Amino acid sequence: MGEPAHGDDRAAAPRAVVIEDDLATQRLLRELASAAGWQAAGYSRLAPARRELRAHPPELLLVDDDLPDGRGLDLVRELRADPRTRNVKVLFCTAADAHRRREIAAVAPVVPKPFSLIEVEAALARLRHD
Repeated sequence: MGEPAHGDDRAAAPRAVVIEDDLATQRLLRELASAAGWQAAGYSRLAPARRELRAHPPELLLVDDDLPDGRGLDLVRELRADPRTRNVKVLFCTAADAHRRREIAAVAPVVPKPFSLIEVEAALARLRHD
């Protein structure tokens, strides 16, 4: 189950969902999203995240492509095909090879792993103000 970031000023913040199976990376991405003004929840598998995304679409999805139970790109394509979720902003953070990153970049922005904090912060700031 995802766990929202804490803080009194986060009640009105837009929601972000992080799907990342490496828990340290997931925690870091949640913290970066929170610092950028998002209320962030995290998941390590697609199945529970998919249920949450359908029930409560967030404003932002940060997702890895290579997850234990599937591909993040497949999930994003599903979201884009659904009128309720087609406008969810997406940022991929992935260690995919260059060929796969080009395929992903045709759908949403990509920050390659290993990433710098500045890269992720800049991408989150752009998405927050789009």
